[in-house]
Amino acid sequence: MNATLKVVVSSGKSLVVKQSRPFVKKFPELDAPEDRILAEAAFYSLIQERHPQKESMPKLQALDEANRLAIIDFEEEAKDGSFLYAFGNDNSLAITADLEKSLITIAEWLAELHTINVDDQLQNTRLQNLEMAEFQRNQTLEVPFQKLMFQMKATLVPDTLYVEAWNAFRTSGFLAARNSLDTRFRRSTKTLLHGDFFPKNWLFLPNGKIKIIDPEFCFFGPAEYDLGVMIAHLHLAGIPPESIARIFTAYTTKNPAADGLLTDSFARFEIIRRIIGLAKLPIAENKADELLKNMVAFFSQ
Repeated sequence: MNATLKVVVSSGKSLVVKQSRPFVKKFPELDAPEDRILAEAAFYSLIQERHPQKESMPKLQALDEANRLAIIDFEEEAKDGSFLYAFGNDNSLAITADLEKSLITIAEWLAELHTINVDDQLQNTRLQNLEMAEFQRNQTLEVPFQKLMFQMKATLVPDTLYVEAWNAFRTSGFLAARNSLDTRFRRSTKTLLHGDFFPKNWLFLPNGKIKIIDPEFCFFGPAEYDLGVMIAHLHLAGIPPESIARIFTAYTTKNPAADGLLTDSFARFEIIRRIIGLAKLPIAENKADELLKNMVAFFSQ
């Protein structure tokens, strides 16, 4: 989303300098709220004040509001969770107990975020981040289906699977499900969300610790959205169902109020988004087709 630069200062400490601009760096044709870095900075500050696992996020070191620029600690030797998608591409890979434990830690961190006590004063801050919430809502519930419609109209001989998806995603059941999620997504709550809780924003350190980054999409909304996105990406990554079940249980143990059916609905739309929307993932075509077929079958019932 942002212009980023790694800086090494004279002490040897590494920092990330991030600047938000009124467009998406990867897709310059897409407008994006320029103030998103201010919401991100507010999120980092809140985590340091209220989250029981505050060490699981890098520290915000400085903020230049006028230039929409933040300076954040850089995590040396960390790798983001994009490596998880290899599990869905290579059947010879097996999840280890240590990796599952790390994913459980990530789920517990999310549950503790969602149970932070939010007062009225906190809710009326930059953390509302309404423009970024609308950006994410649009990418999840609108753009993938607009792209699919364009493909159907522009292609003389469209892919059979995409034809099936086009038919499934125009049924009354599908449209009702999408409208219901749209209503829930827009409903403000006192639950603060990360807003983009997928593997690229989970850092795995060599010492086994985890760091969570890039909360620029944070907003107040349904906890099931964050949780559904996480569960969706575990499926996209090919993590075994029994591991996903244990990870889900780790979350609900700390936040039993989460609605499993709503979580599942958000997860399904996130899977669809990541297969036919703009934000593609490093997953094999056959894995993407398998997941899309599952979504088509579900909404064709």
